[in-house]
Amino acid sequence: DQVDSRVRHLDSLLDRMDARGPSIMKDGDALAELAQFAAASRLSGEANLLFLAALLANPEQPVALEALGCRERKGSWSYKKGSKWIRNEDLGLAPENWKGRWELNSTHYKVESNQPLGNAIRSVLDLERFYRQFMELFQQELTLLEPLESMDFMIHGDAASYPETSGGRKGRFYPGDLLTHINASSPPWHDTLLHEAVHHVFYMTTKRAKGGKGDI
Repeated sequence: DQVDSRVRHLDSLLDRMDARGPSIMKDGDALAELAQFAAASRLSGEANLLFLAALLANPEQPVALEALGCRERKGSWSYKKGSKWIRNEDLGLAPENWKGRWELNSTHYKVESNQPLGNAIRSVLDLERFYRQFMELFQQELTLLEPLESMDFMIHGDAASYPETSGGRKGRFYPGDLLTHINASSPPWHDTLLHEAVHHVFYMTTKRAKGGKGDI
């Protein structure tokens, strides 16, 4: 019941975002309001994503500043990422390398990425939208089960950090590691992300799910 409740709240959150369209990502106040809804709905990962998105839209958005524990340092508001303070004005810059990657969580995913933060956030939200559509289309027909573990994606904004073992492909799901790598260093890569998500989601909702079976 608790899982079903979170999924229903996630559906409501995505519906609210989609009703506003892509322009919502430029509206810091609206993003902070959605983040508060997510927090109240026990969607902690989505709340964090949306508070960060609010700061990208408005580095001084007051609700996001408080929620994320930002501090005013040397005349600028800053966010603490790990042990490092980053000026809010610089949050949209791409990390210098894979070591500085973002680690973002949502209801069904854990995404590590050294893309610019805005791109990484959109990737996580797109994966959640994809998960919803996939389950709506195939859950009953294929007896798909809600995964008990997060689905881990590594989205590489630079080619140097992308694994050489991928055989020239722009993306690959590794079932042995329960991990998907995506080379997002140059377009097109978004279709690859969703293509590999098919393999990852199907595996996690069948073979990896308790009592599940199947392959794709």
